[in-house]
Amino acid sequence: MTGILFSAALAIWLTFINLRGSIFGDYLAKQRGDSVYSRAFLTALISFFLATVSLILCKGVSNHFASHIAFFLIIYSGINLVSMVKNATDLVKLYSAFNRSVENIRSNN
Repeated sequence: MTGILFSAALAIWLTFINLRGSIFGDYLAKQRGDSVYSRAFLTALISFFLATVSLILCKGVSNHFASHIAFFLIIYSGINLVSMVKNATDLVKLYSAFNRSVENIRSNN
C-alpha cells in the first residue's frame, strides 16, 4: 500500500512542478505559496518512500526495533496521506479560483 501511495505522491508532486511553469505558478511564487506546497508534497513523498523501504527491510529482519520503526512510519504515512489529499484539494480549488479570476479579467477587457 505504501508503494502505491509513494507513486501517487510522486505523480501529484510532478503535476505540481508542471503547474509551476504556468501563469498560476508565477502567481504562487509571488504569494510565496510554491515552496509551501512543494515542501508539503515532498514530505508526503519521502514519508511514503521511507515506509515502503522500512517494510521491505523489516520483512527480512526479525528485530523488534525495526518493527517499531516500520509501524511508526506507517502511522506517519497515514497522517501524511490525509495532509496530502487536503493540500492537493486546496491546490485544485485555488487553481480553479485563479482561472476564474483570469477569465473574468479577460472578459472585462
